[in-house]
Amino acid sequence: MKKILIIATFFGLLIQFNTNIKASTTETFYITAMYTDISVTLYDGATSEQIDKITEIFKTYDHLANNFDGPNLSHSNPLYHKNNIVSINEKAGIEPVIVDPLLYDMIKSGLALYDETDGYFNPAMGQVIDIWKDLILSEYINQEIPQSLFEDTMALINTYEGDINPDDIILNDTDKSVYISNPDLKLDLGAYAKGYATELVKEYLIEQNVEHYIVNTGNSTISLGTHPDDGEIDRPLSIRILDPLNLYQNGTAGLLYVRNKSVSTSGNNIQFVTYQGKRYHHIISPFELVPMDYYNSVTLLGDDAGILDALSTALFNMPLDDAKVLLDHFDVEGLFYMQDGSIETYNMTSKFEQGDLIEERTDLSTLYLILGAVILLGGGTVITLSLLEKKKPKAVNDDVKEEA
Repeated sequence: MKKILIIATFFGLLIQFNTNIKASTTETFYITAMYTDISVTLYDGATSEQIDKITEIFKTYDHLANNFDGPNLSHSNPLYHKNNIVSINEKAGIEPVIVDPLLYDMIKSGLALYDETDGYFNPAMGQVIDIWKDLILSEYINQEIPQSLFEDTMALINTYEGDINPDDIILNDTDKSVYISNPDLKLDLGAYAKGYATELVKEYLIEQNVEHYIVNTGNSTISLGTHPDDGEIDRPLSIRILDPLNLYQNGTAGLLYVRNKSVSTSGNNIQFVTYQGKRYHHIISPFELVPMDYYNSVTLLGDDAGILDALSTALFNMPLDDAKVLLDHFDVEGLFYMQDGSIETYNMTSKFEQGDLIEERTDLSTLYLILGAVILLGGGTVITLSLLEKKKPKAVNDDVKEEA
């Protein structure tokens, strides 16, 4: 028997799979692309052609959607000679850039999502996102920041207000060119590209008649087939939702049971800073230009991994009632870990088991024994009060582990 245990907390998703597949039939391979460690598991084995094709898809979009590194003409692979997102941004306000049709189609579909999400997914926010990343990924990551640094950041944000209009990104279907007419606008598809590539990999696996698989792109977007035992017994793949507030037993806010769906999650618990006790994370509202605090995490289930990737970012910045409208529009299932620790679900057709709150699982007999001993020692009142206090949230471990 091979037992695979994957624990990850990137963007608030923790996944645990247990299978009874022999090691000789299970093929897991890893790809480093899109600033992410990607794992692909094919439970019925994988051919070298399948491994090469999946690797090619992720490597292609690793270059085309890159926000930081432009073309490298000295690279041995001609793929890296092609224009990419950096090429487009460098020519903002100067001239159109002809791009590969694959990149053109991704940009076009990303811009279409701007309209479908009422502007909550905005691929024109690169400048604003960079400002917040400079703050969040500074020496103060996950810490309180000084007032002066916060004020400087807000001053920069206010400077760029109005320079995030996607209408300034002009597409030419004839020559597949992209032109940014506003020199202060920066295109950024970081909240979409991994999901988009994952969806293409899923489509390829379906074409290959592969049924039992897991494509895990950094645990923010995951595409799942079926469990190898499913059908013989009722055994879907299980997804464990992380509890960033440590309110639930064993750090588990709940379990999702999934078949043939993609899952995407966005959360505030990995990259953030605090100012005056408020958390400022990396998911930025395109209207307020600051992070919102409606949720700790948003997890979505649906068919298209690319749409889910963009949609989880969009929904994170809107109140729950507005989010439900978009879930209806896209026919997507939603799970919202609210700021107060409660969990709201909507359109949920997949089975979900909410975790047990720590307070509800407390062994009262144990408390009585402890309390009696304390009273005998003469410190009853003070210790009794301390026992009733809520436990402080523990730091979340973001290691990824595999045990055989």
